[in-house]
Amino acid sequence: MVADKPANEARRLQALYECDILDTPQEREFDDLTRLACRLMGTPVAVISLVDRDRVWIKSACNLELQELARDGSLCSHIILENEPVIVTDATRDSRFCDCPIVTGNPGVRSFAAVPLMTIDGLAVGVLSVMDFRVRGFSGLDIEDLGCIARQAVANMQLRREVNALAKTQAAAEAALESLRRVA
Repeated sequence: MVADKPANEARRLQALYECDILDTPQEREFDDLTRLACRLMGTPVAVISLVDRDRVWIKSACNLELQELARDGSLCSHIILENEPVIVTDATRDSRFCDCPIVTGNPGVRSFAAVPLMTIDGLAVGVLSVMDFRVRGFSGLDIEDLGCIARQAVANMQLRREVNALAKTQAAAEAALESLRRVA
C-alpha cells in the first residue's frame, strides 16, 4: 500500500536537504550505529534510511546490499507518516507492508521494528529500522534502545548541518573581507 505524504512534507524535505547528507559516501559514525542496532536487537539487518521526495536513500546498512528504493511502497514512507515507532511481527500479514518490494521480493523481510529519525523541530527525515527474515516480536525496551540509536544518528546529521552552516558563514565573511581589501 502506498502511503500518503506527510502534511509537513515541504518543511520535512527542507530539513533533510539542509543536512546535506543525501548521496554522501559511507561514514563510520553511521555504520557503527547500524552495526550496534543489529547486535542489540539480534537481527540480521539494520538500516538508516533517509526519505527523499521520490526515493528512500540508504545512508548505512548492516547486511543489506541496497542503496536506494522507490519511496512509494517502501516501509519508510509509512513510518515517517505515522511519526512514531512501529513494530511489525509479520509484514506479510500487515496491510500497510504486505506488498512492499522488500517484503514480497528480495531480501524477504518478515518482521521489523522502526523508529523515525526526528529533527529537533519534530520533522521525520528518515528511519532507523532493524529487520528479520523470520516472524518475531520486539519489546518496548527494544524500541527504547532503537530510539537512543536514532537520536545519535540525528545528532550526527545535526552536527553536519551546523558545520555546513559555519562553513558557508566563513566563506561569506572571507568574501566580504576580500571585497573590503580591494576597496581599501
